[in-house]
Order: sequence, then C-alpha cells, then structure tokens
Amino acid sequence: DVYKRQGINAEYGVQEAKKLLRKDMKGRLSSLPSSHFSPQNKEIEKRLKEHPLFKESKRIGVYVSSPVLFEVDTHSIIANILIERKECYIPKMDSSVAELSFHKIERFDDPSLLVKDPKYGILEPSSLCPEESGLDLLIVPGVAFDKEGNRLGRGKGYYDKFIERCIKKGYPIKTLGICYAEQIVESVPMLPYDRKLDCLIYPQ
Repeated sequence: DVYKRQGINAEYGVQEAKKLLRKDMKGRLSSLPSSHFSPQNKEIEKRLKEHPLFKESKRIGVYVSSPVLFEVDTHSIIANILIERKECYIPKMDSSVAELSFHKIERFDDPSLLVKDPKYGILEPSSLCPEESGLDLLIVPGVAFDKEGNRLGRGKGYYDKFIERCIKKGYPIKTLGICYAEQIVESVPMLPYDRKLDCLIYPQ
C-alpha cells in the first residue's frame, strides 16, 4: 500500500508538472505575433522535405494545423505530400472515446472531402475518405518537446493511443514531431506509458 501510494503521488506530481508546462507554453507562444512564426514554418517544411524518414515514406499521416493552437503550419506540408504522389492521411477525432483515426485524402481543396471541427475550426476528413490500413510515418503535433524526443501533448492521449494501436497491429510506424524553437524545453515530464518520438524537427 505504501508503494502504491508513492506511485500515485509520483504520477500526480508529473501530471501537475505537465499542466504547469502547458500553461507556461501557451503564455509564451500567445505573446508572439503570427509573423514571428512564418520563417520558422518555412524552415521546418524545408528540413522535413529533406529528411530521410519523409523521403522514404509512402503513406504519411499528418495533423491539420490550427493557428488557435499555436501549431506548426501543415497546410503546405500536406500540399507537398500530395504533389510528391505520396499517400496523405489526416486525423478525425472521436471525442466520445478520445481516439483518432486517419483517413486518406486525394486533394486538400475539395469541400466534399473535408469538414470543419466545430470547436477549433480544424479541417477533418469526411465519411467519404477511406481509413488507413498502416502508415509509414506519422507527423505529430505537441505543446512542448525536448531534444531527447519526449513530447508533451494536450493531455487526452489521442496520439499515444493511436500509435499504440498501430504497434499492436504490427505496423512499422515511425513518429516525427515538428515544433517551433520556443517549444523546445530542457526536459519534458514523462510517465512510463508516454511515448518518445523517433525524430524531432525544429528550427536551429
């Protein structure tokens, strides 16, 4: 019982540290003008296109960015994936079970294939888009990252759960995070079930 209580207390401490880091990061990013991030978006896109994981991958899952959430812009990244004739999959969120599914899109300008999430205004795939059956690469968003590949998400575990499902199915999925320079911290608080990224791209 003593060890169990110690474990619960330790986990509570990590969760509180995560909450504080999320709050700090929101304040840090919201204080900067949108023009501050434009050159970083371009550098990240360039570095991603040149990265071996991106070059080798044929089926790529990528989030659709929202300026409200201070995420690296992925709209031109999605366009590049399609231009390079790779298969592009974007996420659909099921908040009732806190799970993501990824669905294939052939183009990013067809309103019949995309619908807006009412909460954040993020584009999601419509019911016409087929679900993935195995991804080579997953481009992952986050609130904060460290150089060891540790990632702080928004607290719901959507991406960790999706990656876990892929691994259980035997898919050899690789994970790659993209973030702004301001999102890099010395150390991200992690719990045993939190997943490290295979790679992280950010402006140098």
